[in-house]
Order: sequence, then structure tokens, then C-alpha cells
Amino acid sequence: MSRKPYVRAVTSEWIFRHPRYLRYMTREFSCLFIGGWTLMMVWGLKQLAEGPAAWAAFLEWLKSPASIAFHVLAHLDLGADAASL
Repeated sequence: MSRKPYVRAVTSEWIFRHPRYLRYMTREFSCLFIGGWTLMMVWGLKQLAEGPAAWAAFLEWLKSPASIAFHVLAHLDLGADAASL
């Protein structure tokens, strides 16, 4: 006589019910901000190598609302990561 193995039903929201998994995924999500910031800095170095006009345009882009919002979100996310360690 063989028994059927018990298979627990797993929903797509299982990660939100466990605080440990949620903290882990939040920390892993921060890699997107780190990668974006790194690409932005590489782009800035490229602009610096192209001359003063390109560098000035990059600095003006850093003052844009999109760039400021990105930096605020990145700092908030990385600050939350540091607090959760």
C-alpha cells in the first residue's frame, strides 16, 4: 500500500507572509539601484573624457528631477538595507 505524498499548496504571495524573506528580497532589490548608479558614474566618466561641454551637460542632467528622484530612492533603499543588517 503506497501513500500519496503531502504536497502543500504554495501561493504566489508566500514571500509576503514571512518577514525574513521580505527583508531578504528588499536587500536584493537594492542591487538595481547600485547597478544603475554604477552605470551612471561610468557614463559620467565617458562624458568627462569627451570634454568640458559634455561634462557640463552631464552635470546639468544630474540636476534634473529624474536624477534627483533616483538618488533619493537609492539612498532610502540603501539606508533601509543598512538598518536591516
